[in-house]
Amino acid sequence: MSRKYRNGKLKLWSSAFDPSLSREQLIAKVPDGIQKDQWVSFIDNRLKPEYQELCQKNAEVRQRQTVPHTSGAKLLSRKQHEMEIELGRPVSRVELYIACHKKKDGSYVNEEARSIGLNCNMWTAVCPLLQGGTSLF
Repeated sequence: MSRKYRNGKLKLWSSAFDPSLSREQLIAKVPDGIQKDQWVSFIDNRLKPEYQELCQKNAEVRQRQTVPHTSGAKLLSRKQHEMEIELGRPVSRVELYIACHKKKDGSYVNEEARSIGLNCNMWTAVCPLLQGGTSLF
């Protein structure tokens, strides 16, 4: 539900926002099905300097992320729990990393993720303590 709500707000903002328009002009573009007072509140919130700074900061963080994951909004602890139920044993951090950085077809999301995954596999072969859920990290 929260993802649909967030995406709906983003779509609404993307369709209405034009940097050349003033606050009053944006408020005048009330979409069908939305009450004017809610629209005014939505526009005012989006135009706050704090909100703009947060959006800019989040965009910069996304640009710096070099190794994306494939688990979406799912927490790593939840993914680990699901894997443990499916496999019937504790899951190591290495197994969790590999599961969260591979696509459905089994390939890694990018070359850096593949390099890290291969490095992790090498360490688990060398150090058996890393297998079976025990972690040195």
